[in-house]
Amino acid sequence: MRPDLPYGNEREFTRWALKQARSRGWLACHPSTYDVLRMRDGVSRAIPDRKAAGFPDLVLVHDEHGLVVAELKWFGRKPDEAQRRWLLALAGVGVRVFVWWPDDADEIVDVLEGRPPSRRLFDNTREAIA
Repeated sequence: MRPDLPYGNEREFTRWALKQARSRGWLACHPSTYDVLRMRDGVSRAIPDRKAAGFPDLVLVHDEHGLVVAELKWFGRKPDEAQRRWLLALAGVGVRVFVWWPDDADEIVDVLEGRPPSRRLFDNTREAIA
């Protein structure tokens, strides 16, 4: 991990990305892929929704910058098969799709501010989901 990054794990990275998006006027959602079941004893339990497995980590909408969907990965990790399936399907219908790693902080901010990424994130994303 680089000492200059404002996060130490994937959860903190996700919180950071959400904060960056919301502070720039994006509607930002970190969707859950869980179903809630009400049990006979009246207690609710969350169970993984296997049909939605792999759905991207962030859905971001901005009135000027459009729709962005991003999968956040920690160092050295790549999207799994279910995540690639979602990312490819979304990209196939014209959604701007990204896979972001912790080192991409500057590029994330570029996208959120409506600038082209300073690195070629689209190429990195295509490689990650191919």
